[in-house]
This record gives sequence, C-alpha cells and structure tokens, in this order.
Amino acid sequence: MYYFVTPSVPKALQLFLVATFALLCFTTAVPSAEAISWAHSGTYISCGGDDSGSWCFPEDTGTLLNVTANTNKTTYQPGETVTLSMAVYNYLCSNIAILYDVIGSLGSQSSVMASAAIGGYTTQYPSATFIAPTTPGTYNVSMNVCTYYVAHVCTTRSITITVAPPLPPASAILSGSGCQIAAGANSCMGTATWSITNATSPVLVNSTGAVYSNSPMGNGVAISLPYGQSTVSAQNSGTVLASTMLTTSCATGLSWDGNKCVSPTATISGSGCTIETLGENRCAGTATWNISNASSPNVYNGNGTTYSISPSGTDENINLLYGVNTIYARNAGVSLASTNLTVTCGSGLVWNGSSCNNPPPPAPQIRVSVDKELIRSGDTVVTTTEVTAAYGASCMIYGVLGSPIAFTHTPTSSNTSVHTYPTRPLTSTQVISVTCEANPAIPGVPTATGESRVDVVPTIEET
Repeated sequence: MYYFVTPSVPKALQLFLVATFALLCFTTAVPSAEAISWAHSGTYISCGGDDSGSWCFPEDTGTLLNVTANTNKTTYQPGETVTLSMAVYNYLCSNIAILYDVIGSLGSQSSVMASAAIGGYTTQYPSATFIAPTTPGTYNVSMNVCTYYVAHVCTTRSITITVAPPLPPASAILSGSGCQIAAGANSCMGTATWSITNATSPVLVNSTGAVYSNSPMGNGVAISLPYGQSTVSAQNSGTVLASTMLTTSCATGLSWDGNKCVSPTATISGSGCTIETLGENRCAGTATWNISNASSPNVYNGNGTTYSISPSGTDENINLLYGVNTIYARNAGVSLASTNLTVTCGSGLVWNGSSCNNPPPPAPQIRVSVDKELIRSGDTVVTTTEVTAAYGASCMIYGVLGSPIAFTHTPTSSNTSVHTYPTRPLTSTQVISVTCEANPAIPGVPTATGESRVDVVPTIEET
C-alpha cells in the first residue's frame, strides 16, 4: 500500500507555488515557441495534516504533477532537428516522492524522456530530440506521462508542428573592392556588395576569420581588410556560396615592413668621370646608396638606365653619359633621393655633339681684295677672294656682277684657293662680302666671313 501525508502547507501557498512553477517553465525550462501545460491527476491517500503519517483517511483524487511542454519552434525544414522540452513539477508535499515516466514521440520515432522518482515540491526537466519528417505537412509531437502512485495513471498531450516544403538551394552573389593602406596602418576599409538568398544562417566572412555581417544583403558596405590578399565569402551555415579575392597594398610611396605600411627613405652619393678615349661618349663613375623600407628599391639614371634593384651599394661602378647625369634612389617609380654626377671630355679632347674627339680645325680664312679701292662713278673693279682651309668649303660672294654667286674651295698643297669676280658699274659705295662653311660639315667649325669696300668718287659737273 502507498501512503501519502497531506501537505501542511496552506492551500493559498500551494496555489502560489503552482503559479510560480508555470512561470518558471515558460521562462527557463521551455524554449521560445508557445508552450502547453496541464495538470496530471490521480488517486492518493489523504492522511493527517502533520506530515507524520500516523493516521490516514480514505483515498482522494487530485493533481499529482503539473506539466509544461514546448518545442523549440513550430515550423521546420525536412530533416531538421525538433527539440521537445518539458518541465514536470511534483505538486504533493515535501516528504512524498512519485514514480513517473515520460515517453515522447514524433511519428515512428519515440524516446523515453524520463523514468524516475520526483520528490515533493521539486521540478525535473525531461527533453528529447527528433528528426522532422521529409514530407511537408502537419505532425503531432506527443508526450505520454504516467504515474505509479496508488494507481497507474497516464495522460497524453501533443504539440502540432509544421514541416514546410524544402527551401530552394541557398545561393549568393558577391563583389567588392580592395583599398590602399596609409602610413603607420596595417589595414584599410574596402567595400563589399552581396546578396544571399534562401539561407537559414547567412554570414559574410573574411578568410582571416573576421565576421563582417549576418545580414543576407549589403550594398557598398565598408569592411576592414588586412594587408595583402583576403578571400571574402558569402556563406550559409558554414557553406561557401560565393567568394571574391580583395587585395590591399600600401599607398603610393609607402612599403610594407612586415607589420605596417611605412614611408621609405634613401641616401645616395657618387662621383662623375672623365672620358679619355677618342670617340667615346661615356665613362664609369661610382655610386653609393642605401634605400630603406622600400618594396621596389632601384637606382636609376634620369636618361632611362636602371643600374640596380638592390637596396644598398657602396662605390658601385655605373655607366655615365657625357654631361650632367641625375642619379635617383627610388622606390618603384618614386624618387627618394638624387645626386648629380658630371662627365667631361679628357685633356685635348672636345665634345663634338656625339662623342669626345680632337678639337675641330679652324674656320676658313677669307681675304677679299679689289684692284681699286677708289673709283669714279660708272667704273668697275675686279674682286679677288682668297680662301685658306685644309678642307673643302662651300662659299657665297655678294656685291659682284650676278651675285650672289656660289663657289667651292678645294684645298691645294697650300690649302689656298683664289677666286676673281668683276663688279657691275658702280655709282655708290659697294661692299663685297664672302661666307664659307666646311663641306662636308665638320662639327665645331663655324661659318667664316670676309669683306672689302669700294668707294666711288662723286662726279663734279663743269659750269
């Protein structure tokens, strides 16, 4: 025979405890979907009110357990996990334990959620998980609660859930842009635009582990990117739906030192040289440089020659062209420091425009004379031009009959040629001039000139 001692707790307090139990079930033991509750009743033996069990009364019927149950939600995808949670409260007095069991089921699935003794005024929290059916529709998640006290009594309740049609496969589109990192920083703000559809757990993440957003979409959203390349992906519950590679680099003129973008620095010095070889246009100078924090160090001549891509060098030979050479220490194409190195022709050599050579010969010597320097009006004179040069020359004479007249100087053994031309009848002073230039042209030899003057005596008329 089972004995039960009636509670000595006042009835009002018992009702308060029941209300508190129900609230507790809703707020702690049971997830967010709407819960169901019921009183599980049965027969018990009503005894004295002193909890001593020293004397008893006939059997009575009333609430043995208060039960609350819930599923974690009401709508599921096929194959999704259904979680059934319960709270069972022993409504009887503190010194009586009740044996009970709970069996939960969903279709052909069943689970023994509890088979234990529950002490008076205490709560236990049975739970079970099931797999949502693969066929869409409505289903009952059932609970069968049985107690073994005086009599074997069972109550059954159920919660209706819906299995929705399967969602179309999740998909995503994603694009973005990288950025340039400022001095002293190791990251910058790029952008991402994405749309994730039919996803249960959308997320935008970086391959570094950074989570950018749990929103299914975004347009031109600023995202922090580290130095280098990052794979940004749109995912659903860990499955990559789309990805893009975004690249960051240090801003122009900066370089990566392993931790951050820094401004490169450089020093450079050197020495020019003298061309001593006839016909040469260059010689070997030297350069010393040091380039720090540069991603693409190089030493460069302003004429287009790259000497080195090493970050440092000491008294390194460099080929220099005649004239002033500006030598740059650079990072990529950005100049960090420069020096001017000068190249000249050696002793006895002169620059002819293309190379260092012997000095050019002197300009032609021109002597212009006339047979008479003073004549009467209407007279003519004969001009004589002597050209002296060790090379051929092309000449022009002006102020003679038929001028201008071209003639050629051809060197003889004495290197002097003589050319005579008459004038027209003169009525006023006449200047006879000659110009000559080397033919073929000789660099450095200028055009030569010579001239003479003929004066005319005015005519005196007789009276």
